[in-house]
Amino acid sequence: MVIATEHKVRAEGSRLKELDCEKCRARYGYVMERDASATATSGGKAAGWRAEDRALDALDNKLDTELDIIPCPRCGWVQADMVRWAKRTHWRGLRNAGIAVTAIAVLFGVPFRFAEQSISRPSDSAFPWTTFLLCAAIGPGLIILRLALAALHDPNSGSREALRALAEERAIPADELDEIHAEEEERKHGEKEPSLPLDEILRRQIRRWRRRGG
Repeated sequence: MVIATEHKVRAEGSRLKELDCEKCRARYGYVMERDASATATSGGKAAGWRAEDRALDALDNKLDTELDIIPCPRCGWVQADMVRWAKRTHWRGLRNAGIAVTAIAVLFGVPFRFAEQSISRPSDSAFPWTTFLLCAAIGPGLIILRLALAALHDPNSGSREALRALAEERAIPADELDEIHAEEEERKHGEKEPSLPLDEILRRQIRRWRRRGG
């Protein structure tokens, strides 16, 4: 007898993102941290490997496609791609709630409509049918509300002082980027012993920011 076992794997990682400010042309960067989980079910060890591969693929996808909202440390400007990402993720839970409520209305409201035709007393079905009609109205309304809030959301509408304060906590200026790359080059060419992998360099940089922010 083969007993299926569920394997769950969580992967964590970080990536150095570099960019040039579209407003003042200052070069800067930041470290983005993400995690991802995956599961696989099987009767053998292969499930653990599949879960790990899926988690790593999901992590790579997040590191490749997602962004953090980090203003320019010189002028406090939030870049256009960051603004688009902020709009995309703004009040995302409201959209998900709207989709869920709409799905409930569609999945249960339509069958109820046919079922009520077989009920002799209309009052027996009045309450659930009214509930599903409300869901049918509220669900799309939440989605529309979320779209309106996202369209109005603009990270650059905040004060320059607040945006520069955020940049001070997370942004890496050009000179520190050069130091990070120099250490990485020394590690690759074996010119510095012992050397640190880039992930450890980034982790230390994150810890330094957190101490500075505290």
